[in-house]
Amino acid sequence: MPVCPKCGKSNAPDAKFCTGCGMPMAAPNQPGGVGISPLRAGSSGQHPTETSAQTAGGNPGFNFPGGEGQSQGSVDSGAYRQGGYGTYQQNDSGAYRQGGSGTYRPSAAYRQTPPVRRKKRNPMLPLLVVLAVLVIGLLAALAFLLLRDDADPETAATPTTTETAASYTAAPAATQADPAVAVGELDTYYVTGTDVSLALFAESGSRGDVLAHLSNGDRVGLASTDSGNDWYVYSYDDGCYGYVKKQYLTDSQQAVTEPEDYYVDTPDYLVLRAEPSVTAQELSRLDNREKVTVLAKPTGEFWYVYVAQNEQYGYVSSPYLSHTMPDDRLIGAGAAPSSYLEKYYVYVDKGYLALRSETAFDTANEIGKMKAGETVYVLDKSTGTYWYVYSPMLGKYGYTNSGYLYSTMPWTYTVTYTVKVHSGYLALRSSCSNSDSNIIGKLYTGDTVIFVDSGSNGYWYVYSDKLDMTGYVNKDYLVRN
Repeated sequence: MPVCPKCGKSNAPDAKFCTGCGMPMAAPNQPGGVGISPLRAGSSGQHPTETSAQTAGGNPGFNFPGGEGQSQGSVDSGAYRQGGYGTYQQNDSGAYRQGGSGTYRPSAAYRQTPPVRRKKRNPMLPLLVVLAVLVIGLLAALAFLLLRDDADPETAATPTTTETAASYTAAPAATQADPAVAVGELDTYYVTGTDVSLALFAESGSRGDVLAHLSNGDRVGLASTDSGNDWYVYSYDDGCYGYVKKQYLTDSQQAVTEPEDYYVDTPDYLVLRAEPSVTAQELSRLDNREKVTVLAKPTGEFWYVYVAQNEQYGYVSSPYLSHTMPDDRLIGAGAAPSSYLEKYYVYVDKGYLALRSETAFDTANEIGKMKAGETVYVLDKSTGTYWYVYSPMLGKYGYTNSGYLYSTMPWTYTVTYTVKVHSGYLALRSSCSNSDSNIIGKLYTGDTVIFVDSGSNGYWYVYSDKLDMTGYVNKDYLVRN
């Protein structure tokens, strides 16, 4: 009976595999060199015997001496293979199986596991992480600022020094007051003339936190005036120090008022003064119909006002203020005004400059024609393009286009006139009157003069190139060239 070369168990003659270990059994009378031949010494088909000797490849395993069935050692985790096509390899159960053309292959358990492929890293991932960190940081900063703005102003400001009226040297950003000092020693003022509220700032110059909002009539104690227009005060209602604009404070409770718009109503001008007195410093002169905002109404004649046109604060005489725009101006013929703002000269290239009854361009409102070189007395500039003026040449009041008026008139821009008398001469005089004592020169028919200014009583002030003198002449004897 055939004996298994591996485990030595006897098997049936026709057995193809060993019933003990599953080793393939050689068929009877199998020729050597293909598969496994019957055991015989020195043959190329000799059965392998388990030995410690190394094969020709240098590894221990089954020795197949000689022939093309020679063993090449153990490979693939214990599997054995023959260098030709008669190779034996171990399967999952330790048995040997033959695969394809006499070749024995290992089962899946003995096959090599393929290498694991690494996934490629996304190159955008680091950038996305950085962006996410930045966004989180910005949100955190925004939340901090919002929480800071919502903080209580009285607790948000950190006092730098202990402030009292007696020891004041430099106003801190904001200091809690000592009520006893504030009530006992600070001069009392009242908020006035604010249309909404007056901000109490932690720092001068309208800077720092707003510590409180003061209303008209609120009482404050004056601690210092060292910061110019920003006074350092103590708010009795809010219990803290801060800065406010001095223009909205008054020392008289009766003077407190809501802001009101008024108009200057005077034939000449109204003086804006630094103090409520007729002898106080003159800050500026306000034109008739000019608008002012009354901020306080102290007892007496003077009111405290703000003039938006020149951004000034000061006192004016209240009887010359009107709630409505004055509209009863004299238009047309009238005596020369006792005073005026400025004297201007008319200059047009040709034609004339119209004197009008209204502040608009319309042929229907013309009340006079003024020639180049004539003078006008400006009474009001607050009426826009058309100023309210008096023309001494026409003896009329009205409106004229200010674009054709000049404060000075160069000689090259003046007009010339020719003397025309029936007989004798035209006197050049030192004053506007007919008197032998004021004659300074004599002009004859055909002589020319340059108009300089209008005078009075029908006399003009002219320049005589012939005499190289200036003086007054009767305008009725002059003809324009």
